[in-house]
Amino acid sequence: MSDKPSPKKGRSLYTLIGVLVVMGIVYYSLPKSWFEIPDETKKSSPTLDIPAMIQQTADSRDFKDHLHAGMQLAKEGKMGEAEERMKTALRLAPEAPVVHHNIGVFYLNTNQPDKADIAFQRELEISPGYGPAHYSRGLTLQARRRYAEAALQMELATQLSPDFADPYLSLATQLTGKRPVETIQKWIDNYLRLGGANKGMAYYDVSVAYKTKKDYPPAIKYGELALKEDENSYLFLRNMGQLYSYTDKTQEADALLRKALPLTKDPSPVYIEIGMNAQKRNKLDDAVAAMKKSLELSPQTGNVHLYLSRIYQRQGNKELAAKEDLAFREWQKREIVELNKRHEALNSTHKP
Repeated sequence: MSDKPSPKKGRSLYTLIGVLVVMGIVYYSLPKSWFEIPDETKKSSPTLDIPAMIQQTADSRDFKDHLHAGMQLAKEGKMGEAEERMKTALRLAPEAPVVHHNIGVFYLNTNQPDKADIAFQRELEISPGYGPAHYSRGLTLQARRRYAEAALQMELATQLSPDFADPYLSLATQLTGKRPVETIQKWIDNYLRLGGANKGMAYYDVSVAYKTKKDYPPAIKYGELALKEDENSYLFLRNMGQLYSYTDKTQEADALLRKALPLTKDPSPVYIEIGMNAQKRNKLDDAVAAMKKSLELSPQTGNVHLYLSRIYQRQGNKELAAKEDLAFREWQKREIVELNKRHEALNSTHKP
């Protein structure tokens, strides 16, 4: 989803991955003992303990300052300087999990998921079985479009650190429509029970899960809860616009879909939905206008010609209906030719 679900959630660089940043900040407020070799006779909590396996030498004592400075520089947008300070921290304390963790956060937020993944893997080598590190790896795998592996990392995070909220939301967001709605509901219930902060996205995920099953009453219930959390979220507005349209609340649907228009970089699909909803309201001129606007913004979306053809048929305009039907068929032919070219190119790469 390229459009951010909630502008309120994105006020700083590290907000994108929520608790990861908080973990880094909290690290600096911990007592000195956290920076010493841990006492192996003491039982530690896997959801809190990040064993810093480093010797307190004269050289390594300063790594915290470099790491903290790097984080601050990153927040200020000074990425080159930030990276240098973090690399210095890494040279001083190559066995401190928190160094690899924050370097991973930095690379993930600067769109370098390959480097981020290396950092988080190294963190797990030093601190195996640490759930939040698996969650971090899951985020990098999502960024690399390796979704199945990402989901496995997230599920592992919930098993190792069941009281860590964020992986539950990430799983629900990624797997809505692919897992039973009961599973999505359970993950979201866990997320909210554990104090997850992004309630809007949690409610939205449950709403979409029910919408996928065409179970509209609970979908509307959770969709409305999401919208109460953020009345200016593109995702939440569009979701409720769709749901109201599906349940014949067409006037409410139109208002919400139109409110969503300026909140996205690509309003073309929203115009299609406005057009579809206008047809249900029997406002065919409005439907034509919305479809034409969608086609103007995204000419490659040729199926809009078919929608226009059907509207013109309802209006009794056979000439325009035939014209749009022909445009649709020509677009369809071009798509088939392009698809065949892609298949041929793909097959040629696999030939010995």
